[in-house]
Amino acid sequence: MLRSVVNYRELIKLVRHIAEDEQYCTKCLVNNVTKINCVKPETCRKQVRYCEENNIFYRTYRLEEERAYRTVIKYLHHSNDTEDIREELYELGHSV
Repeated sequence: MLRSVVNYRELIKLVRHIAEDEQYCTKCLVNNVTKINCVKPETCRKQVRYCEENNIFYRTYRLEEERAYRTVIKYLHHSNDTEDIREELYELGHSV
């Protein structure tokens, strides 16, 4: 999300330059805020990098694959050693 967008045409030129031929969609919101949705995560990262390098104020959300997730394991006995659980989860390919 970009704030204080005054010239929409210039913004679209910039997004096309960064996104190249990829599909994206824009949505104009209130108070000169424009929302840009990209199809590929790589393009989103490029746009964020461009905004950071050029001191453009923006707001973004974490990509789904970058979000941490939490799991609750129910019905374990209190005498189970947490280190044993950690090792078994590690063997299954999970990082704890």
